[in-house]
Amino acid sequence: MYSTEKEKNQDGQLSAFLRQDQNHDSPKTTSSHVRPSPQFSNSHDITTDSNAPAHPVARQDIRASAEKILFTFLMPGAEREITLPGSVKQDVTNAIEEIGRDDPEVFDVAKDYVFQAMER
Repeated sequence: MYSTEKEKNQDGQLSAFLRQDQNHDSPKTTSSHVRPSPQFSNSHDITTDSNAPAHPVARQDIRASAEKILFTFLMPGAEREITLPGSVKQDVTNAIEEIGRDDPEVFDVAKDYVFQAMER
């Protein structure tokens, strides 16, 4: 079952750790925070599994981020302009500046285009 003695020991340690964990509540439903044993934690304390900030994001921050992306990458002559079809640039620019959208999905078409270009 185990190819090395080291794997067997690691599995035994992990199993012992899991048996010790008597808290079966989801971290989202409990106010107490149970920290894992130091031997199983990594060097930096990560409390979320995403890049999400620990505080709520204000709508104005989302709007500012959308405008920063627009002016940094999509506008003609931008500092780090990405080459996109004119219709894609126009659609994104119109959605942000005219319609007032600032949701991340406004960039989906541009993101997909860049990703496909990188795959070629």
